[in-house]
Amino acid sequence: MMRLCAPLTGALLLLSSTAAQAALVGHWAFDEAGGPTAFDSAGSNDGALTGGASFAAGGGIIGGAISLDVATGDYVDMGNVHSFTSGSFSVQAWIKVAPGTTAAMAPVTKHHSGFGNGYFLAVNDVGDGLGAAAVNKAHFYDSGWNSGASATSVNDGQWHQLVGVYNTGAGRAEIYVDGTLESFAGLLPIAPNGVSFLVGGVGGLSGTPGSIFTGLVDDVRVYDHALSGVEVSALFELPNQIREPAALGLFGLGLLGLGAARRRMIGGPVRPAKFAG
Repeated sequence: MMRLCAPLTGALLLLSSTAAQAALVGHWAFDEAGGPTAFDSAGSNDGALTGGASFAAGGGIIGGAISLDVATGDYVDMGNVHSFTSGSFSVQAWIKVAPGTTAAMAPVTKHHSGFGNGYFLAVNDVGDGLGAAAVNKAHFYDSGWNSGASATSVNDGQWHQLVGVYNTGAGRAEIYVDGTLESFAGLLPIAPNGVSFLVGGVGGLSGTPGSIFTGLVDDVRVYDHALSGVEVSALFELPNQIREPAALGLFGLGLLGLGAARRRMIGGPVRPAKFAG
């Protein structure tokens, strides 16, 4: 039987200890074989595939993924949910984009374009104040401020884990890439909005969301607390562990606050964001 890695075991035990106070409140694995719906295994906020959005069976970091293209207006709409305006929260997405792309992209948003509100994960310059420093990089936006750009370039055609953390305890917005905290800055309050939580889209000025991501997205998760560095690292290691059935059985992922096991196992102040509606 495969032995547990000691550092990862400690991380998973820590996740277990926080599970009673905090929760995984949204999880979209994108493992569906087809159809118009991405199911939420942690709640009831299933996502509606829009435009040409489609499932890429076996093409994800774990199991399947969702394939999106701005050219065909693709996004996944979960409805007006996860409207965090106070308290800590965290958002994860695994992404894979074409090498060298510099287009403005956001894999996960709860944001109405045109003014400072909501939050989102972003890649490249989306008009949230980072400018050229954001090209090739990831960042996390919180209603007018942002985490600063990551050190790691994420437009290299490889899978990357992005985690944005709104950490009220530390008073900062944080961006993690591939399990490592790479930048942070002071918080601003989250301004509420009435738009949908979207994967690959952003709330439009006309009321209709617009597509803002081309590539693959997998394993989108929302937590109602600030993930620690140890917890983020454990999530980064999770795909390797899920590929090993023995490890999956030992970890008991559902009990450790990581959500239900995947259904299939395989081997400073800134300008408001200028997303196009």
